[in-house]
Amino acid sequence: ANCGDEKARIEAEDGFVVVHTSKSGVVTSRVCGAIAVSRAFGDVGLQPFLIADPHVEGPVSIADAAFLIIACDGVWDVLTDEEAVRVVAAAPRAAAADKLMRKAFALGSTDNISAMVIDFRKPQ
Repeated sequence: ANCGDEKARIEAEDGFVVVHTSKSGVVTSRVCGAIAVSRAFGDVGLQPFLIADPHVEGPVSIADAAFLIIACDGVWDVLTDEEAVRVVAAAPRAAAADKLMRKAFALGSTDNISAMVIDFRKPQ
C-alpha cells in the first residue's frame, strides 16, 4: 500500500489507506487500516482493495534471472527491490533469505518478516 498507484487504486474502489510512522521511523501504509500489503492471497474481507496480482520488477523471464526473492511486507516495508537484490547477491546462497530477513529487522521493520530466495545460478 506504499506505492502511490496502489493507494489511488484502493481509493477508487472506495477503500482507504492509513499511514503510520513507528518510533524507529519506519513508515507503514495499511489497507483499510488492517494490512500493510495491497497484493496478497486471502483476506476475503478486504476485497476488492486487496488483489492477488503480483508486483513484478525487472526481468519476467527466469532464463536471465540469477534468483527470485519472495518476501512478505515486513521486508518490503524497509527495503527497496534494489536493496534486497544487493543483500541477496552479496550473501552466501544458503544464507541469502536469512541475511535478507536480518537486514529488514536491523532496519526497524515492525511487521512479519519472512523471505524465500530461489537461486537459479549454476552451482559452483
